[in-house]
Amino acid sequence: MLRHIKICAGSLALSVALGCSKVVAPSTVADVPIPTLPPADWQFLVVGGGAFPDSNQISIEDDTMLAAAVLGPRARVLFAGGRGTQGVQVSALPGSSDDLVWQLAALFDPRPRERFQPTRMRTALPATLDDVKRDFLAAFQAGQGDFALVLLGHGTQGEVPQENQFGVWGGEALTPRDVALWQAEAHHPRRLRLVVSACFAGGFSAALHTAGDPSQALATPVGCGFFAAPWDEESSGCDPNPDRRAHEGYAVHFFNALTGRDRQGKVLPLSVLDLDHDGQVSALEAHMRVVVAAQSFDRPTITSHEWLRAHAPVTGPMTPVVLPEEEAVLAELGAKLGNPSSATAQAQLDELQAQLDAANDALHEAQAAEESSYRQVAAALLTRWPALNDPWHPDFRPTLQREATDIKRFLREAISVALHRQTMAAVDVLQAQVDSLMLMRAPWARWVQAHTARDLAARLRHKGGGDWQSFEAIRACERVPLIPRR
Repeated sequence: MLRHIKICAGSLALSVALGCSKVVAPSTVADVPIPTLPPADWQFLVVGGGAFPDSNQISIEDDTMLAAAVLGPRARVLFAGGRGTQGVQVSALPGSSDDLVWQLAALFDPRPRERFQPTRMRTALPATLDDVKRDFLAAFQAGQGDFALVLLGHGTQGEVPQENQFGVWGGEALTPRDVALWQAEAHHPRRLRLVVSACFAGGFSAALHTAGDPSQALATPVGCGFFAAPWDEESSGCDPNPDRRAHEGYAVHFFNALTGRDRQGKVLPLSVLDLDHDGQVSALEAHMRVVVAAQSFDRPTITSHEWLRAHAPVTGPMTPVVLPEEEAVLAELGAKLGNPSSATAQAQLDELQAQLDAANDALHEAQAAEESSYRQVAAALLTRWPALNDPWHPDFRPTLQREATDIKRFLREAISVALHRQTMAAVDVLQAQVDSLMLMRAPWARWVQAHTARDLAARLRHKGGGDWQSFEAIRACERVPLIPRR
């Protein structure tokens, strides 16, 4: 949001100066030990956390611990700065409105307050780019069979999918091209599967192509991926709320589904998850559980859907294809949406998208007004007290002590401050409208995506040839359980 963009070195330091707020008790998740197995036995590399503490929310730590617990001892786990670090972001209760420092923070750094606590992953290893590359290459060069790379954190969008990035500890970034080149460097054929819970996650589907370029052939053996969002869309899942019950990202649904549970950990009947009735839960079926159950704005995607969009005819004759996973999504989401026809669903999605576009336009206008009012307040305040936005400045504390009464009067009585608060409130209202529309849009978008995939698959099967064979290879990869039957 705009208010985050206004943070600079001085205003960011205001949050550091707020050292008196009470931290809400964190959720508890069992710790996971470092695997003692050699690289040849690693089947999974789990990389969790943000690039810096302020992007390392406790929900990501919880997701990383859940993934490690589900995947078991054959998972190599890297998390943020590693064990012993004080870098997990947790929401804190707000300070007193009578506190002048808090009032200044509301102007110069109007974010929800947060604190940082030690990681509960007492045996996790650091997740720098060098660490990720080292362990990826060690596993690929020494091991056999399928290997899964699990990325849990934050993503940014590039100009094209292969330029999307996943942030790793220390401010560096991992790209789909990096992963593809590491595979080539390893000179060892292991089928790669990806699980990426991050914004713009679908860009990592490019990692399954030669040189990480979607215009080139699929790497062999043909791999697959499961993504929280397409390459050009954001996703949920970065929440500083310490209450695990409030987290609603991709990973909490996906990894619980792999073990036959819902996102709260309650056991589900196998029939709910086993969509192809083979007696086990595949990675694809766990993904489809996210699609039907997640109460978020996400539109998760998979490699086979991305392949269909790129290679299947959009019109023309069809040969029916048995896709029980998509059929289950259409049935379950369809029941929730009133069993719409494809035309009705597309029309509803288009209408919601139009409303969302209009709401976003209004939000952007309101944010521009807020930015303008902020500049006016900041100029008036800093004209009189130029050090107030920089707690590191030697004049900051003396100014507060000497001028507190006049500063408080300014913040209480200045017309420009009242106007700024009004523009901030207007942004909050419009942001809530955008958020609501995004949540309303999600199930329709997921239903249309499943229906479109079914039709595209039927057209691609009728066309036949190498593109259809590649689809079948991708789908076969997706249908393999991520964890061995226990």
